[in-house]
Amino acid sequence: MDDDWLEGTHDFIQVIFPNKEASKFVPDAKLLTDEDIHQFRSNNKLRSNLIKVIGRMFLFWEIGKDKPVWISKHNHNYLRITRTIIFLKAVGFADCNFILYDYLQEMFNLYPDEIGDTTFAYWKTAMFGKEI
Repeated sequence: MDDDWLEGTHDFIQVIFPNKEASKFVPDAKLLTDEDIHQFRSNNKLRSNLIKVIGRMFLFWEIGKDKPVWISKHNHNYLRITRTIIFLKAVGFADCNFILYDYLQEMFNLYPDEIGDTTFAYWKTAMFGKEI
């Protein structure tokens, strides 16, 4: 899907990055199960497809850019990113998660007012603390 679709469609993220906790925005979205986690950790085809999805989302979020367009106060992509971190942690994609988190930390250091302490705390908790 193109960037306009990804930006304007708000229920796809729960499908591609399910979590164990129900979504507040899409309550009927499938939850991540222990069997799903096992499959993502052991099935090479599934892992390969997930790498493509992660790559597409990194392009959409302009990971690596000096200031991506989504960095603004109260941007809905902040919630999407939190969900993604939780999912990647659960399914064992630590390398991708650290790339994402390191970039988010850099952006927070540069744009703390736009991102906000609360958002960064969610990202940090999703990355290092208990699952949200």
